[in-house]
Amino acid sequence: MKKILVYIVLMPISYALLLWLGYTNLVRQSTQEQWMEQAAPWLGEAPADMKVHEVNDSPDSLPYTVFQVSASNDMKERFHRAFPGASTNSEYLQDLPEWSKCGLTGGNTVIVPSMKEDPHLGLLYIVINNPNAKKQQGTAKTIQPLYPQYLNHHPYLTMWRDLLIGLVSYVFPALFCCIGRLWIERKAVWTIDTIGICMVIPALTIAITGYIAITNFGMYDGIMSIMGLCFFSGLNIACSLVLMVVTCIVRLFKAEISHEQKQSA
Repeated sequence: MKKILVYIVLMPISYALLLWLGYTNLVRQSTQEQWMEQAAPWLGEAPADMKVHEVNDSPDSLPYTVFQVSASNDMKERFHRAFPGASTNSEYLQDLPEWSKCGLTGGNTVIVPSMKEDPHLGLLYIVINNPNAKKQQGTAKTIQPLYPQYLNHHPYLTMWRDLLIGLVSYVFPALFCCIGRLWIERKAVWTIDTIGICMVIPALTIAITGYIAITNFGMYDGIMSIMGLCFFSGLNIACSLVLMVVTCIVRLFKAEISHEQKQSA
């Protein structure tokens, strides 16, 4: 029972630390990095006084980035040159160079940029892509980035890196518990304690921490979010089951080799 309590305490702490480190070092970008990724291919270098705001229009909407810059004629001209005829809810299909395309859409995705001016403060609020805006790819105007040198030159490398990091983060509870219980402590596989530690604790950890994360970051989407949490909880159970079976096979091979060595001796 004490061993189970150790995993109940250590598993959530370790997973929360992993999520925090991942968010601060991989997800949360600096102000300059956000501009370079989203706005630089269209608007060029960032103004010196640029600031970034993360905005949630409602609890059920996805957060998006708003760039705050001085209301200069140069920035206004840059925006209208990049997005000709832009008005409220204008849609644009990004026609990116072949070397920068990646993903299921081939890199040609629809964005809905916007620019609002506050004349009293002398500020512009620029949004390159609002994920909550309604998009109809058939009616979007095709545009090409004016500054392609700022596009990602290794999109597939970035995609696979993010997928690998994402996969490891999602199955980390199963890896933590199975490695600790089966490979470090070398406990029996098919016992009630091992099943509780290697299957139940990881599934509950991913469900609880995932729910807290999506509600706090404004990403809760009702039944779809619940289904996603169930899927990743099941993924941890499947990962644990695979590791437990692999452990059994390895132990059987080692036992067989040891038995043959004894007989030969």
